[in-house]
Amino acid sequence: GNGHGGAIYGELTEGSMQKIIDLMKVHTKLGTNSRFIDVGCGLGKPNIHVALDPGVEVSYGVEMENVRWWLGMNNLDAVLKSASNYKEANG
Repeated sequence: GNGHGGAIYGELTEGSMQKIIDLMKVHTKLGTNSRFIDVGCGLGKPNIHVALDPGVEVSYGVEMENVRWWLGMNNLDAVLKSASNYKEANG
């Protein structure tokens, strides 16, 4: 699989990521005018997370491993489709 020893490693839980973001908001003033860069972004989950909270201006992810990059692009595509469907359904 994509777990231990596979293409995916170092995953944080959503709650742990939120704790990190909360600390970054306090100590680095991470906010809506910020730019977030994740080198070795894997599936891109932290990039998506900071795009939602605190809603950074720009969120960049850099991934060199092909499988992780494709999985990250699939995640981004799913989020964008979900947002589009939500917007269509709720105006």
